[in-house]
Amino acid sequence: MNNLHMRAGAVVLSLIAAPCAAQTANSVKAPAGYAPVQAPCVQQADGGCLPVSATNPLPVTGGTGGGGGGDASSANQLSVQAAAGGNAAKALSVQGIAGGRPVVVDTVVTSAAADRGAVIATANAAQQLMAANGARRGFSVQNQSSGACYVNGQGAATTDHHSLMVGAGAYYESSPAHVGTGAISIACTVANAAVYAREW
Repeated sequence: MNNLHMRAGAVVLSLIAAPCAAQTANSVKAPAGYAPVQAPCVQQADGGCLPVSATNPLPVTGGTGGGGGGDASSANQLSVQAAAGGNAAKALSVQGIAGGRPVVVDTVVTSAAADRGAVIATANAAQQLMAANGARRGFSVQNQSSGACYVNGQGAATTDHHSLMVGAGAYYESSPAHVGTGAISIACTVANAAVYAREW
């Protein structure tokens, strides 16, 4: 009887062990062993996957590099376009990922700034400071008067909360993330207000 119990126990143990051995998860091969399934990686031709890094950037459609590296040419960069109706010239270019963040390609454009400085002769009256310019990449204004000046890029400037106040002696520069291309209007609270202004 003991012999029968031992054989039955051996059968039960073999049946329990078989499903446990079969429950293995698929893993992605990484250079030093295995990477978690959720780790971002670049799939290789052999089925392996290299972690995303500066030498193994995310693949880019139209690029000359591959999952095993790439070059910094414009053909191997990812462009994030502006929203519909936005200015495509202001797209953000990235070369890859470093520390979980996009590596931005330096896209600083150097050009001469146009002088748009003026003396605002009449107090509390709107005057055009800059004409509409679809190619505008930025602008700056410094109020060199003793009173406040107000700037508006969506219509005639008013000396209230509907326009941006640039206090006496204060300086304002447009954000590189968004630059309005419409006409820039200004109104100052004192007569003969000197205003430094540049547009690029």
